[in-house]
Amino acid sequence: MIGWGIGIALGGVLFQILVPTLLYPINDIGAATTDIDQSLMWILRVVVQVVGSLLPYLGASVIGAGLVMLYIDANVVRKNAHAFQLRAPDSTD
Repeated sequence: MIGWGIGIALGGVLFQILVPTLLYPINDIGAATTDIDQSLMWILRVVVQVVGSLLPYLGASVIGAGLVMLYIDANVVRKNAHAFQLRAPDSTD
């Protein structure tokens, strides 16, 4: 789960860095000269900005959820398939 979070976060950063640089040459060659093409490029640019800004935060939340799951899994005593109980904290008096 933590690996998925790291992958999503890094993928979001790479997406945000690489995709806009791949879109600029399309504008430079004159392929997007009509109003429809400009509208599609604007929509694509907005989608890239939204996805690129959300993926790192999604990755960080998946990493946090994975850490919580690891902590709970380490502190759970399983009695049977449907019941569990948290371990009592160690006393160091």
